[in-house]
Amino acid sequence: MSLLEPFFANPLLAAAGAACAAAPVLIHLLNRLRFRRVKFAAMAFLLESDERNRRRLLLEQILLLAARVLLVLLIAALLGRLLVDPATLAIVGQESPTHHVYLIDDSASMRASSDDAGTVFGLAEAVVRRDLELIGKRAAADTVTVLTASAATDGDAILSDRRVEPAAMAELESAFATLEAGYGSPPLPAAVAAAAARLTQGDGRGRRLVVVTDFRAVDWGDRGGPLSAVTEAEAEGVSAEIVAVGSAPGPNLAVTAVRGDFGSLAADVPVRIAVAVTNRSAVAADDVTVSVFKDADRLPVMGTVERIGPGETAEAFLDMAFPAGDASTLRFEIEADEFRPDDTFRVGISVPETRSVLIVDGSPETDAAVLLGDALAPVPGIAGLTPDVITPTALGEIDLSAYAVVYLHDVAEMTPDAAERLAEYVGKGGGVAAIVGPSVSGRADAGRAIEYADLMAAVPDGRKVERPKRPGDESPDVVFAGVGRFAPFAGRLAEYLRPIRVMAVAGSSVRSIDEGDREDDGVADAAVVASCPRPDGSSDPLLVIADAGDGRVATLLTPLDDRWADWSKHFIFVPLIHELTRHLAGAGRPPGVVGDGLTVELSGADDFEVTAEAPDGTVVVPDRSADGLSASIPTETPGRYVLKASSDAGIDRVVDLVVNTPRREGQTELAAVDGVRDLLGEDSSVSIRVGSRDEAMLGPDGGDVTTLLATLAVALSVVELWTAAKLSRHGDRGPGLVGRRFGRRR
Repeated sequence: MSLLEPFFANPLLAAAGAACAAAPVLIHLLNRLRFRRVKFAAMAFLLESDERNRRRLLLEQILLLAARVLLVLLIAALLGRLLVDPATLAIVGQESPTHHVYLIDDSASMRASSDDAGTVFGLAEAVVRRDLELIGKRAAADTVTVLTASAATDGDAILSDRRVEPAAMAELESAFATLEAGYGSPPLPAAVAAAAARLTQGDGRGRRLVVVTDFRAVDWGDRGGPLSAVTEAEAEGVSAEIVAVGSAPGPNLAVTAVRGDFGSLAADVPVRIAVAVTNRSAVAADDVTVSVFKDADRLPVMGTVERIGPGETAEAFLDMAFPAGDASTLRFEIEADEFRPDDTFRVGISVPETRSVLIVDGSPETDAAVLLGDALAPVPGIAGLTPDVITPTALGEIDLSAYAVVYLHDVAEMTPDAAERLAEYVGKGGGVAAIVGPSVSGRADAGRAIEYADLMAAVPDGRKVERPKRPGDESPDVVFAGVGRFAPFAGRLAEYLRPIRVMAVAGSSVRSIDEGDREDDGVADAAVVASCPRPDGSSDPLLVIADAGDGRVATLLTPLDDRWADWSKHFIFVPLIHELTRHLAGAGRPPGVVGDGLTVELSGADDFEVTAEAPDGTVVVPDRSADGLSASIPTETPGRYVLKASSDAGIDRVVDLVVNTPRREGQTELAAVDGVRDLLGEDSSVSIRVGSRDEAMLGPDGGDVTTLLATLAVALSVVELWTAAKLSRHGDRGPGLVGRRFGRRR
């Protein structure tokens, strides 16, 4: 029975059917024994005719007998569920001994639901288990290595070059009992290369690499990625096989992004949050509800999207306010579907009583800093912003990380150390607004460098562009582009900009950055948000915004000085400054993805004690760098990670990071097998096996042979009936296969 088991799903039925194949032969032999030869006088007249037909009749009788035997065997194959399995053929056909390396894809997409094994990853485990059992039965001298994609590059293996013996199978089952797919995107190309590297050349053994994966188009749909690594292994003489265990994706909605002014969040200050939901299904989704959780508590607020078409993304809007508190995690969830990891999106927030905004006053002889401070906090506590005013000389001594945004008003000079600290602040996500006045413009005119020019979206060229107003000209001096959060100033708020007079602006050159790459809020990497039109149809840039590192910078090309512009006297200046502040503060630290590392710097003290905490509260042991100046931890599951460092000198440092499942893991559309074969080329010997052994009757590379077997059975039935009918016309010629047709009964 063990001989048939690798090739049949029901080996008992196959064996019984094979035994029944002897029935037509036995019936033929028994029927021949029921007759005896009798000579009679007229016999001599028939001999001549019988000699002419004997050879043809014998051939037809043999054909009929063969058709009946084959028909019984085909029925046995159908009942026994013949499995023309590439894995079985590969194992049986390999030279012996052979080293088999199995690489299991454990990316987050493998967590998709499966009716047969719970998850697609469970199907992958079943494939490996079944193959190893077959190797143990049919190729006992072979050895196996079993790896996961996330651990392959680190050299870790579940089994490493082991014979398939009871101890090895017990070890495999023990590992499979706790093993599950991760939540990240392990580097499949590097994992395939690492697995292939375990197949040592020159040791006299056959080499076979099997990659068990869900076979997503995002991974296998082009010549790059893991397919390239597989073909490289094949070029090195490795027998390569891809086992695709993924099934056609079902309904899948994903929370793909969350937007909000989290960087300027303050206690009890309302904030609008936009939750993007993408429909990755082939059918529309109606009445999609978004629930919100803060840490473990569900909040009494929900958002709804009425309808999302196939492949479309829609947003649910939530107006919320939070009390003051320490760092916490917001979770935005939709109803669970077949792929649960992308049904939740997490954002880390910190809610202070107020957000501090730093104003560096480069023109203390004016009241510009006071005007700006009043615009930021017209009524204490209402806007959640607290302005602090300093001089440029104090900038190098300030801890900028305590501020949501830094405003530089006509700051012409600063120390190199201050400029470096400012650049570091922006690089880590801070926002800086440079307001250009006569001091900065005059410095550029004198040919002297502006230390923080790299943080300016538009660099002054030293010109002061006068803007005289013609009598009777009522055209607006300030016009906003309808982009992002500033669009209302180009729409319903535009009429409130008309009274503003801009007498002069600083000439500048706007940075040339690709404007096709846009932020989530619609503002381009380098965008002129507001400008001052001229009578000839041209315009002078007034407000320019750009990205810098992980932060944002803005340049306002006229100061808060009545000799240049009077817009600080108009009420519209207050909402404009608030929108600019929220934009520069951004969304706070953006969430990461599983696999990102979290690091804390330890420089400044040698006696730091470092502790780390995972999202489920378990303690994680950090890894210290070789020089001892930093400690880090990996992220393996979605949620908030915290890394704390404290020293006897009283230095405490806390860093945290909220991570989500990578967005690409929700792209569960499968690659087309024929398309991948085309990418491999006709000369490739890489095999593609579709599904697990128990899912269906499989033909070479996953083809279904059920239809083929049934077709052959019908064809043989036709041949049998035709042959039997033809032989029946010679029923008096002598004994044959079925008695009465071929002779007389006594």
